[in-house]
Amino acid sequence: MLLIASAIFFTPALESAEKPLYEAELIFPLETWHNHASCIVEAPNGDLLVCWFHGSGERTADDVRIEGARLKKGSSQWSQRFTLADTPDFPDGNPCMFIDPQKRLWFIHTTILANTWESALLQARISRDYLRDQPPVWESSKLLLIKPGTEFDAEMTKRLPDLEAGIATLQLTDQQRRQAEDFLDAMRRHSKDKLYRRLGWMTRAHPFVLENKRLIVPLYHDGFSCSLMAISDDWGQSWHTSRPLVGAGNIQPSIVRRRDGSLYTLMRLGVDRQ
Repeated sequence: MLLIASAIFFTPALESAEKPLYEAELIFPLETWHNHASCIVEAPNGDLLVCWFHGSGERTADDVRIEGARLKKGSSQWSQRFTLADTPDFPDGNPCMFIDPQKRLWFIHTTILANTWESALLQARISRDYLRDQPPVWESSKLLLIKPGTEFDAEMTKRLPDLEAGIATLQLTDQQRRQAEDFLDAMRRHSKDKLYRRLGWMTRAHPFVLENKRLIVPLYHDGFSCSLMAISDDWGQSWHTSRPLVGAGNIQPSIVRRRDGSLYTLMRLGVDRQ
């Protein structure tokens, strides 16, 4: 009787329940090839644009390209997939997009030069013609060159002892401890290597624009297992970087703004050395 009474009591609440806040749907049928690192933006006309990378693998597969699709406002059917970027014989990956105050679409992604995450090179494209059914027409395409200065090495040198102390407190096997120590030694050497610290930076989350037209692109590096912010005050003509956010695997930063106007970043915990 208790079960029956409970069911009767809750029936009105179930019947009056509102539609779920979130819904999920497939953009294309399930397939065996790799589809990863998606990013979505809403265009000024209400259309949704989504991108992801697609191929037989990730950094080690030279057939990986960036694909996209469009959902027109009011439609329930996504468009056919189209190619956004495909560097011949090189893997492209980790795309992100945003629309700036001038209503231009920005598209940033990596091209992997030597089939390792540490060899990633950033490319940035801009379009004003992206509201039609076809893929966007890019009006500009350039490299996004990252140049962490001597402060990068200084911050790494300052923070690495803390990471070493933290590892010492962990319950690890001998093999795990050696791997962790080798990784920290590599971080220390690479932080002094200009070429190594200028390559390998990757996007994952949406860039962020402040009212003073400052553009912030959150970046991370698997070789250093840390994050930093690439900052431009002239819409990508020149860039400088923040200090690195050094920690035990704090990668793939995403920026949000607090009510008081300050910025806050969340990062994924993870180390990938495959």
